[in-house]
Amino acid sequence: MGRFSSIAKSVKATNSFKRSSKADSAASSAADVESNRLEETVVEPAHPAPRLGADEEAKRLSSENAQLAGENTALRSEVNLLKLKVELLVDMVTLANLDCDKLSEELEQKELELEQRDPQQLVGKG
Repeated sequence: MGRFSSIAKSVKATNSFKRSSKADSAASSAADVESNRLEETVVEPAHPAPRLGADEEAKRLSSENAQLAGENTALRSEVNLLKLKVELLVDMVTLANLDCDKLSEELEQKELELEQRDPQQLVGKG
């Protein structure tokens, strides 16, 4: 059971991380909406800004790639944790099924013992 408790602790930690990530994401989305509102109200200049040079474009793309790589890593970690959660749940269901089988066998054994002691008592119940 030590394995299960450590996985359960990991699950709890991930759930709290997800909640804080969702809050951060919501705050970021709200900031983006506000930013878009400000952009909509800004008057365009008479002369458009010059296009980014090749160096600036490369830096922007490199930064974007790094950000996407970080997000990809985070998603892979979350997928791995979800796989562990599923494995834990499957193990828990397996243990519950084994317990049910054991209890069912014990019940059948008790019924056989009762039937051997007093067969008339069980006939009246059935």
